[in-house]
Amino acid sequence: AVRLTQEVGPHRVALVAQRMGITSELDVVPSIGLGTSPVTLLEMVSAYGTVAADGVRRAPRLITRIETADGRVLDAFRSDGAQVLTRRDARHLLDMMRGTVTRGTGSGLRAMGATGDLAGKTGTTQRHADGWFVGMRPGIVVGAWVGFNDQRVHFRS
Repeated sequence: AVRLTQEVGPHRVALVAQRMGITSELDVVPSIGLGTSPVTLLEMVSAYGTVAADGVRRAPRLITRIETADGRVLDAFRSDGAQVLTRRDARHLLDMMRGTVTRGTGSGLRAMGATGDLAGKTGTTQRHADGWFVGMRPGIVVGAWVGFNDQRVHFRS
C-alpha cells in the first residue's frame, strides 16, 4: 500500500477511494494508503462492496431479497451502479485480500470454521481505540466494528 501510494500519489488514492464510496473528508497525505483518515464502517463496506461487485459501485443495501422458508423469492431489490474500477483491477484486489483470511490477520475466520471463497480487510486505529473487519466474497460484503465514540478509551492489545 505504501509503495503504490508513493507511485501514484496520495491525491489519486483519495480520488479512487471517493469513487469507491468513501464520502468522509480524506487527509491527502503519504499515509493515506494505510487508511489513516477516519471513515465510517458503512463507507468501508460500500468501498469494499465495489471490489466484490467487479468494480461496480452501488449504494449499500441492508436487504437484498425476501424469501419464504422453502426458498421462493417474494421480492428482490437491486440498485443501479456505476463502473468505477475495472473488472480486472477489482478481481486483483479481491484476490489479494483473500490472503487476509487464508494466512493473515483475518485467519481466525477459518479457525472458527468459515469456508468458501472469503476475503477481508482488518483495521485498527491509533492505540487500538477501534477495531474493524470487512469480510467479503464475490457479490456480498459485511462489516463489523468495535470501539467507543471517545478515542481516549482503547483496548489493551
